[in-house]
Amino acid sequence: MFLNIELQRARFPLAYKIGILIGAGIALAIFAVSVFFYHQSYRALEEQFGLTLKHVAITAALGIDGDQHHSLMGQVDASSPAFRNIREHLERVQQANYLAYDTIYTFHLHPEKHQLAFGVMLHPQPFVGDLYRIPEENRAIVERAFHGEPGYTQLYTDENGRWISAFAPIRDRAGQVEGLLAVDFRVDRFLAALRTDTYRIVLFSLLALVLGLVLAYFLARRIAGPIEDLNRAARKLADGDFDIDLHENGQDEIGELTRSFKAMANSLGERLIMLKYIPEHTRTMIERLMKSEVSEAGERREVAILFSDIRGFTAYAAVREPELVVKTLNRLLGLQARAIQECGGHVDKFVGDEVVAVFEGPDRVQKCLEAANRIRSELVREESVTPVTDRLEVGIGISMGSVILGNIGGEDRRDYTVIGSNVNLASRLCNAAKNNRIYVSSDVYRAWTKQPEMADRLPLKLRGRARIKGFAEPMHVYELCRPAAEVNQLADAV
Repeated sequence: MFLNIELQRARFPLAYKIGILIGAGIALAIFAVSVFFYHQSYRALEEQFGLTLKHVAITAALGIDGDQHHSLMGQVDASSPAFRNIREHLERVQQANYLAYDTIYTFHLHPEKHQLAFGVMLHPQPFVGDLYRIPEENRAIVERAFHGEPGYTQLYTDENGRWISAFAPIRDRAGQVEGLLAVDFRVDRFLAALRTDTYRIVLFSLLALVLGLVLAYFLARRIAGPIEDLNRAARKLADGDFDIDLHENGQDEIGELTRSFKAMANSLGERLIMLKYIPEHTRTMIERLMKSEVSEAGERREVAILFSDIRGFTAYAAVREPELVVKTLNRLLGLQARAIQECGGHVDKFVGDEVVAVFEGPDRVQKCLEAANRIRSELVREESVTPVTDRLEVGIGISMGSVILGNIGGEDRRDYTVIGSNVNLASRLCNAAKNNRIYVSSDVYRAWTKQPEMADRLPLKLRGRARIKGFAEPMHVYELCRPAAEVNQLADAV
C-alpha cells in the first residue's frame, strides 16, 4: 500500500530569522575585530622589539674590533686577551639593556662549512667555534647582515620558546664584514599578555553579543509583529472576512503598508457587496473585457429569455407600509432568483417587481422551462405555508433565439444586458400571461418538440394565435402546463 504523505516545511518565525541574522552579524563583527586586534598587536610587538634589538645590535657591533674578533676561531682562543676584551664589551651591553646573559653573542662564517660558528658569548663555559644551525625563516636576515645590512627577524619558535633576533655586521679596520653580532629576546611572556588582552576583548564582545541579541529580538518583534498581523489579516481576507482590525503604528514603510492593506481590504469588501448587484454574465463579460477577449460593442448569442412579473403588486404596495412591501418583494424576488440559478440560468436584472433571466447552452430551453415551472410551484407552496403575500402571483413569458449581449448606456454608467426582438417577445408574452400562467413562443415550442423526454415533465399546449405588439404577423402562443405529478399533488393537498 502506498501512502501519500505531504511534508510541510516547519514554520520559522520572521522575528527569529531577523534575530539570528543580526546576531550572526554581531558575532562576525566580533570575530573580525578580535582577529584584527590580535594581528595588529602581534605585528606591533614584532616591530617594537625588533627595532629595539636592531639598535642594540648595531651599537654593540660598533664597539667590537673586527680584527680581534677574526682571531677567535676555536675553543683555545677562549682564554686570549681578544676574547676577554670583546666579552667585557658584551657584558656592558647586556647589563645596560637588561638582557639575559645567553641572548647576546657573536658569529663567524665558517670558512670550510659555510655555516655560522660561535665567536664570543657570555656563557660560563665558552663554546667558541661551535656551529650554529640557522632557523630557515631567519636565513634571509642573516645573509643580508653578512652583506652589511642589519635587520631583525619576525617571531619564530625553537625548542626554548618564542623569540625575536636582531643581527648587525662586525667590520674590521678595512671596513669588511668579518662577523655578526646577534641579540635575542624571548617574547613568550608578552605573547601570553597579548592573548590575555585578546581573550578579554572577546569576553566583553560576547557580553555585547548577548546584549545585541536581546536588542535584536525586540527590534525583530517590532518589525515582525505588524507583519504577523498583516499575515493574519490576509488569511481572514482569503476566508472572506473583511472585518480587518489593524493598528497603524508609525510613519515608516510598515505603517504605510498597514494603511495600504486596510484600504485594499475595505475596497475588496465594497467590491464583494457590489458583486451582489452585478449579474453573473456581466462579471464574466468584465473578466473577458479585461483580457481583451470581447468587444465593448457586444456579441450575438443564442439564448432563452425569461420574463417574470408579480401580478397586482402595484395595488398591494399602495396600501401597505414600505418596510413590509420591501420585505415581501425581496422574499418573492429571492425565491425566483434562487430557482433560476439552481436551474442553470442567471438573473440579468430586476426591474421593479419584474425579473429578467437568461439561459445559455445547448439545453437552454429545458433549463428555462424548468426554472419557470419551479418558480410557479414555489410560489404556490409559499402561499400555502405562509400566506403573507395576499395571493401575489406571477405571469411568465419565455422566448428564445438570437440576441445581442452588449453594453447599453453612457460613458459613466452602463448596463450589460440582452437586447433584440426575442427579448421584446418574451416581455410581451409575460405581459399577456395571467396569474400563474407561463406563455412561450413558437420557437420554444419547436425546440421542445425535438426533445420528447420533456413532454411529461414540462407539457406544452397551444393557446392560440395572437397579435403581439411590435410584431407584424400573428403568432402561435403556447402555455407551459402543470406536470401531471404536480397536479396530483395539488389535488391531494386539497
